[in-house]
Amino acid sequence: WLDEYVRIGGVVGNFWQFHMYEVNTPEDWAYKWNKLRWWMDSKKLVRPVIISETAGWDASVDQRTIMDKIVFIQQRDELLHSVIWYSDADYWEQWKWANLRENDGTLTELGKHFVRLQDKKSLQFLTMVGNG
Repeated sequence: WLDEYVRIGGVVGNFWQFHMYEVNTPEDWAYKWNKLRWWMDSKKLVRPVIISETAGWDASVDQRTIMDKIVFIQQRDELLHSVIWYSDADYWEQWKWANLRENDGTLTELGKHFVRLQDKKSLQFLTMVGNG
């Protein structure tokens, strides 16, 4: 749909904002990021990017490895401006394996890993706060 939007003259602002799902490995995340970079280059529409929602697609994924890959890419690619993890505490409880907090508000093991990543230089790695 984005190709068609651009083709018909849709407004392109100063940055892009996308969700990035259906990732099962850190390599999937890197592949999708590289595919997006290629698309921006090919259309001459290179802009900083905010990934406004992302997480591993299923419970079998070690979410920490995906977070680590995001940080690795972000530290090397200035166009990956911000990444928002889904979620702090999933309101619908459909993605519990990606939650950063338990229902009682304590950090999950993934949440503790997320906090450790905040010490990385120039990191813009955020979380979506749940409604629960």
